[in-house]
Amino acid sequence: MTKNNKSKFYQGQNSPPLPVAEPELPEGQVELASAFYIERPPVELRCYEAIVKPGSLIRIKAPRQMGKTSLMARILHHASQNGCLTVPLSFQLADGKVFTDLDKFLRWFCLRVAKKLELPNKLVDYWDEIFGSKDNCTDYFEEYLLKEINQPLVLGLDEVDLVLKKFMVLFLNILTLSI
Repeated sequence: MTKNNKSKFYQGQNSPPLPVAEPELPEGQVELASAFYIERPPVELRCYEAIVKPGSLIRIKAPRQMGKTSLMARILHHASQNGCLTVPLSFQLADGKVFTDLDKFLRWFCLRVAKKLELPNKLVDYWDEIFGSKDNCTDYFEEYLLKEINQPLVLGLDEVDLVLKKFMVLFLNILTLSI
């Protein structure tokens, strides 16, 4: 095709296509209906079956940016479609001072869940210093939160590694001070 013929060919309907920008790849959680989410049918199916069973624990482990938070959102959506109340909770939202001791962390955790459930703060009614933080946290959930909602509760905990890392550092510091 000569240069003159090319200009005739591209006039009107047969013009060359406009440059197309590269698609912007999402970062973080993608929407439930996103075309960017890659389904893994055996994984989702196993999670959907497990999440509706009382006392279930699902641990999602994968490298960064591999869809863990998006999978968690789908699992929580499935749980809510099956009559469960769901509370997504990212530990990235916690201030660093929350991780300075276990008591402070568990108080924060109880209050965050209560707030997400739109329940009033009744921590003073259920937190007794004579009992340990773990007992108080358990009582707050069993005697207050779960009784108030009166239906199954599914917690979606994101960025749990942050909690483990923070308390591991505290634990190692305690060991270092003891030596």
